[in-house]
Amino acid sequence: MQPYPDSNDPCHSLCVRCGFCCDGTIFKVVQLDEQDGAGKLALFQITCVEGHFYFPQPCFAFDRITGCRIYGTRPVKCRNFSCKLLSQLKNRQLTLRKAMDLTERARQLRNALLKEAARHNIDRKFFLNTRMLVDHIESDLPCRNKINRYVDVHLRCADFSAYLRTYFMKERPADQCQSDSRQALESAKEINRG
Repeated sequence: MQPYPDSNDPCHSLCVRCGFCCDGTIFKVVQLDEQDGAGKLALFQITCVEGHFYFPQPCFAFDRITGCRIYGTRPVKCRNFSCKLLSQLKNRQLTLRKAMDLTERARQLRNALLKEAARHNIDRKFFLNTRMLVDHIESDLPCRNKINRYVDVHLRCADFSAYLRTYFMKERPADQCQSDSRQALESAKEINRG
């Protein structure tokens, strides 16, 4: 999330309304950078995997009303991140109204997924965030008799993931995605054990 000091800025309005990069909708964990320093590490629930430091989402500093509570000292990854939707708004490829509508639709898809998962007793509390739930559902290859039972969950998950990829997630080289996924998975496993 990249809230801006100028609250009249349309980008600020979008970020505060959205928050998907901070609340666990898009990311499971955020990797800290060496530039973040030891003082910042004390603020987060840190996990170290193979010498890399991560903190889980949702971020403790995210507030749905005001945005980032540590904006001035937020981690480098947070400072540099801009989702696809925000980039399009900055480049005037879409209006704030359209961006807000796309964000609201993503929220509706997420809520429908969570409701369907709860209906099938997939306890969201087991997962730290929505991204972990989605990854779990997408990687779970149920046996044939479970497919019919969980088809609604899988379909809602696929719809939600496709929507996030289309409007919020930027394309990255395949080797970077593979490396990031492996590290995030290990980090998530460590966080879940703790």
